[in-house]
Amino acid sequence: MVEYSHQTNMRIQHILLTAAVSASAVSAQAQTANSDSLTASYQVGVESAYVFRGHEVSDNSLQSNVVLNYDGFYTGAYSYLPIGDKAARKTQVNELDLVAGYKLTEDKWSFDLGYTYYWYTDNTPGYNRSNEFKAVASYSDVGFGISPSVGINYDISLEALTVEAAVSKTFDLGQWAKNLSVVTVATVGATDADDSNSDQNPASPSNGYTYASVTANLVYAIDKSFSVYAGPRVSWNNDEGNSTTGGAKDTSLLWWGAGISGSF
Repeated sequence: MVEYSHQTNMRIQHILLTAAVSASAVSAQAQTANSDSLTASYQVGVESAYVFRGHEVSDNSLQSNVVLNYDGFYTGAYSYLPIGDKAARKTQVNELDLVAGYKLTEDKWSFDLGYTYYWYTDNTPGYNRSNEFKAVASYSDVGFGISPSVGINYDISLEALTVEAAVSKTFDLGQWAKNLSVVTVATVGATDADDSNSDQNPASPSNGYTYASVTANLVYAIDKSFSVYAGPRVSWNNDEGNSTTGGAKDTSLLWWGAGISGSF
């Protein structure tokens, strides 16, 4: 197990295709990735669990983001706020992630180079920040509407390398209701850290694990720039012993999420 005391095991922004992503947010970013005009996308949702790379971090959480795009360059912020009594939060604290990068889109190919600064705003120094770089390649529709992606992430604070692959597919339900679809995402990954309690602590334990998740969102597009979504998610990991999330030791989990997303 990688003993990130979860404050250093936070979620990389929109890891490939994350649990609560909706169709409109994905298409808006893809269509504007190389636009020479300024665009923005946003998402606000409630999740019955905050899960990062197969691990439950907290119970109910409010998750939101806003990302600005210009000519392939992007920057934005993501927030994760546990909801309810602190006793139900495991060890999770409020989190703000700042992101920046460049995404090149050529035909059906996309290449994304980015950086994320993880900031745990109400935590004490020593476990309150982390830095991660990513490189992601994706391809839109290899056949049957299936879109794969693969990414490499390196956290310099944890000396942690994570490799993750995902496939997504959208099922059009227009024959039953206009603008209705189901967006599914399956993800597998492996992470390994040489300094798993971060460079903010003197010890340097090493460890690693593998994980997987499947999500499904029923998406209703109110118009081309605004959607609502809801659906179940399931995750698994083989990280045994002390939890990488600082207390949550479940190796499998079923939860749900709902929210809105859009662009302008």
